[in-house]
Parts: sequence; C-alpha cells; structure tokens
Amino acid sequence: MWNPLAVVTSEKDFSKPLIGNRLANAAGLHVARIMAADGFDRMRWAMWKPTAENKPWIDTLRRDGVVAVPNFLPQDQFEKVREEGVSALRNSLTAIPPRDNRLPGFGAKEPFKDGTGFDRFDGGTLNRFLFVSPQRTPVTLSTIHAPRFRNFYAAAQGRDFPDSAITLYYMRHGPQDVHDDQKDFHRDTFHFTIKFWYFLEDAGPETGPFIYVKGSNRSDSKRLKWEYDRSLKASRGIRSEGGAFRATEQELKDLGLPEPTVMTAKANTMVIADTHGFHRRGDAVEGAERLSIYGGMRRSPYWFGS
Repeated sequence: MWNPLAVVTSEKDFSKPLIGNRLANAAGLHVARIMAADGFDRMRWAMWKPTAENKPWIDTLRRDGVVAVPNFLPQDQFEKVREEGVSALRNSLTAIPPRDNRLPGFGAKEPFKDGTGFDRFDGGTLNRFLFVSPQRTPVTLSTIHAPRFRNFYAAAQGRDFPDSAITLYYMRHGPQDVHDDQKDFHRDTFHFTIKFWYFLEDAGPETGPFIYVKGSNRSDSKRLKWEYDRSLKASRGIRSEGGAFRATEQELKDLGLPEPTVMTAKANTMVIADTHGFHRRGDAVEGAERLSIYGGMRRSPYWFGS
C-alpha cells in the first residue's frame, strides 16, 4: 500500500512501495531524504547545546562520528552501577538460561515471559537486553536520570530520550562458523542516529570491540554518490539488506575513508557513535562476553520531538 508520508519517517526498507520505487530513486529520492535529514539534525543540535564539560566530546562526535569518554562517572558511582548490573545479569542468566543458535542472520526478538527483557541472535551471537526498572535496577535508573548521563546523551542526539531507550546489554559471541551479520561493515540507516555503550567491564580486543570508520558519518559528495548507486540497486532488489546497507573494505577505501578504529575501552568508559557511519562488531573467540549499559532509539529525523 502506498503511503506518501513514509518519506518523512525513519522508514528505510526498500521493499516498501515508495521508499523502494525505482523511478523515485533514479530521480534522487534516497539522496534527498539524506540531505533533508542532515538539515534537521543541524537544527536539533543547535537547540540541544552540550554543557561545557561535554562540549569537547560532542564536538569530536560530530567530526568523527564516534567518541570514547573514559572515567565517565565518579568511581564510587561506577562501582555501584557495575555491582547492580552484574547482579541483574547473573540473576537473569540463572532464571532464563540462554539457548544456542545455529541459524545465520539477524534474528527476531525473543521476549521473556516475565517481561524483564528479551534475547536476540546475530547468527550464533547472543544479545540479551534487560529493561531498567525501579525494582530491579534502581541505581542504574537513577544514574541515567542524573544530569551527567542525561545531558550527554540528549546533547549527542539533539533530543531527549525515554527510559525505554536504555537497557542493560549482555553479549556472548557465538561460533565463527555461524555468520554474525553485525561483523560486516554496515551503516544502520540513511540518517544520523545515536547508539552508546557504557561499559561495566573492560572491552578488550578479545571481546569483539566496536569498530568504527571515523568520518564516515559525513555526507560528502563521494558518500552521497555511493548512497545513490546503492539506492538504485536496492530498488531493484539487489543488496537491499533492509536498508541497512553493507560495505566492503574496498568500497570504504574508494570513499577515501581512513582505516577502521578499534574502540577498545576500559570499564567506566562511554563509547557513543553515530551509526549512520560505517561500523561493525569486532571478531572474538567463541564465548567471549561484553557487558554494558546500552542506549539506542530511532526516531523520524524530520521532526523535533523525542
């Protein structure tokens, strides 16, 4: 069914009638949506100015598309948050033991019957998300409500965020012979969108750290040409990938982008990224684990509300 308003939403799937229309994309629809979204983003950023403490970090984020902020919380506060997070995860794994998965691809959410969260698989890799709540994670909830956390995330996004945008996130890497799509370089969507990982434990090279191509968040002429070419293919059902386009390492080089940066991080580090830029999950041995507080929400780029 045709929905003309789809072009002013966050819809990215080229299987949808208007988003994936061949003639519209040949005329530049996809690129026009990117450029319009960029304009709205700049207006939102001007409205949500960061504090003096956060401004250098936000400036780096705007330039590079990613930034790592060490010692994000005072040590005593961090210890309380980590203790609560580890305990909540341990209780969850005991109450709801995770299953194994041998199917490749991006899996659907598997909600828990008790309403505390859900599992989702990328190939053999387990992603467990636990909702924050006053009953189970009061320290975490108060921390994300505090100015340090809230002001930083809101300034990064250019809009406020609900509690539902933040979860406790546990990842356990699966076997390498079951493909994890998140380990391919990709950008999440056609517009600026923020995700963060506040690490409760060290994220070293052996845990499959976040890998980001700095500067790939910017819509320069080469990037827009790449997006235009990919939109033509996607509108013909070629490499559509649900609108989360993948890129080969050669394509990244052809775009004039630098070598990817491996974002290893000590505990109490906030890694925040614009996932319109190219990124992937790092390789890791089977069973390697990561634990963080995770934030992410995707709203229409063409309006100003949260």
